[in-house]
Amino acid sequence: MQYTWKTSAGAEVKADITVERFGGKTTYPDGSEAHFYRWARAISDMTVNGQPIENPTFTKVNGADAICVGRVEQTMAFVLIPDEIAEELFGEERRANQN
Repeated sequence: MQYTWKTSAGAEVKADITVERFGGKTTYPDGSEAHFYRWARAISDMTVNGQPIENPTFTKVNGADAICVGRVEQTMAFVLIPDEIAEELFGEERRANQN
């Protein structure tokens, strides 16, 4: 899915992000079952102000969801993910892991 947003500094971000959920079930010898799920996310294409970003990666910055977009001189550069987009990307997994 393609997401578009503006950062607080006014940069325009466009990112194609896919989220896949994988799941399964484990049956124990006593007959009990446990269900499990794993999520995989990929950023297939990303630009900031029209400039392509190579190898963007998901991360956290001061507890906020972000994407690492590379280096600016000796400092790592990040783009914060807006809350409503972070909910789409990570919400289901976070709710599942609360149990």
